Amino acid sequence: MGPALQYFMPRPGPDPRGVALEPFVHQVGGHSCILRFDSGTVCKVLIRREHDVYHSLPADLRPFTAQYRGVVLVRVEQSKTGSILLIAHPAGMNHVSVAGVCCPKRNRGTSWGREGERVRDSAGSPKTRDETLEALKQPYMLRLPLSGCPPRTQDLLAQLNPWARRLYQYRVERLREEGEREFLLLEDLTQGFRLPCVLDVKLGCRQHGEGASLEKQRSQSKKCEQSTSAELGMRVCGMQVFQLDSDQMIFLNKYLGRSLSAEGCRGILGQFFHSGARLRRGVIAGVLTRLGELREIVERQEGYRFYSSSLLILYEGAEPCSVDSVRFDVRLIDFAHTSSPLFSSHDGVTHGGSDAGLLLGLRSLQGMLGEILRQDREGREGLQRPTPL
Repeated sequence: MGPALQYFMPRPGPDPRGVALEPFVHQVGGHSCILRFDSGTVCKVLIRREHDVYHSLPADLRPFTAQYRGVVLVRVEQSKTGSILLIAHPAGMNHVSVAGVCCPKRNRGTSWGREGERVRDSAGSPKTRDETLEALKQPYMLRLPLSGCPPRTQDLLAQLNPWARRLYQYRVERLREEGEREFLLLEDLTQGFRLPCVLDVKLGCRQHGEGASLEKQRSQSKKCEQSTSAELGMRVCGMQVFQLDSDQMIFLNKYLGRSLSAEGCRGILGQFFHSGARLRRGVIAGVLTRLGELREIVERQEGYRFYSSSLLILYEGAEPCSVDSVRFDVRLIDFAHTSSPLFSSHDGVTHGGSDAGLLLGLRSLQGMLGEILRQDREGREGLQRPTPL
């Protein structure tokens, strides 16, 4: 039994007790809602391929990914006070009970694509997008003051982080339609951070998986061509960063990230590693070391393609720049579209060598961070931060 599943203790009666899930307030990117299971664990919708990747990751890559902690079944329930809650229940001792993409209660007349998306209803009309999700599709950068911080920073960020809040609302509505769904339990990478600064960087020159429809391939290819992904193998997919001088949390969403040029991308990176008063040179130096280590490991992964995976960079924003050892972390996340020798017979494709697109993204990121450090050393005006939209 995984450590997170120990929350489910046996008790008399047919059903063990469930765990009420909360919005994960530090989610800055992605389109699938991340939920908080406990103080060290989050959960996300189970995609079978991602589940299998976590079980088959090479040993040397595991320190650069989140720890896998099992599977739970999530459904919408109503509390005694009338509140609508998302409740997690055991899904059979870490066993994924539904083959393929899990959706135990599918609506009649709905077909499902290989990547788990609803594509057409019974009348054959194109898929419709929920208004709640559409409301997210506006590029923004927000600066929100943290003055008057409540006892729990978690409470404040739950009110402020618009991306996490709206994705949670959207997930509640989807689960009302679906009935229930299995979720992966994963390590919460922000555990132990008081004011985590989080940057989500989408890596690679291609985002669609092997089983993507032609429509999906065209859509994802267009996003890469119109952003820095095609040129640099990376694009900014979301950010939250705390500014010590103004006591503000800055949020940037993926739609603004897509519109950035290479120079704009470098400017955002400069802002992410800036306290508002000075550059966090020590954090950048540590991140550069970790990026070099990750590159060496990825270069050894024969046949892997990490399509649509992201690099998550985190550091403690509450610590002043004068502190010698500000905590930071670098992890690779999101494996729903990963291709590897494990899936070659299913996909009908066998890849040779390492993932050139992901490696290009890591090199581009290293180059930009090195340039930011160089400009800071020379005292040049290279770290101009974008104004909020």
